[in-house]
Amino acid sequence: TAKKIFQEIPNESEVILNFRNIEFMSRSFAQEYVFQKHNSNCKITETNMIKSIEQLLKIVEEDFEETCLK
Repeated sequence: TAKKIFQEIPNESEVILNFRNIEFMSRSFAQEYVFQKHNSNCKITETNMIKSIEQLLKIVEEDFEETCLK
């Protein structure tokens, strides 16, 4: 599903993703989301995220960056 979201976003655009009413995100979704976001030419801004999803994305982002630096 994360991959599909990025397929729907026009290349090199600026997008705001509203996470209102999203109460759960699996780690696998978060990993694919972070991967797609880093490999996209789009500027993505997230809004209305609950704390647990923010924290999950932060952890996945840190893992992603650590893996890319190796």
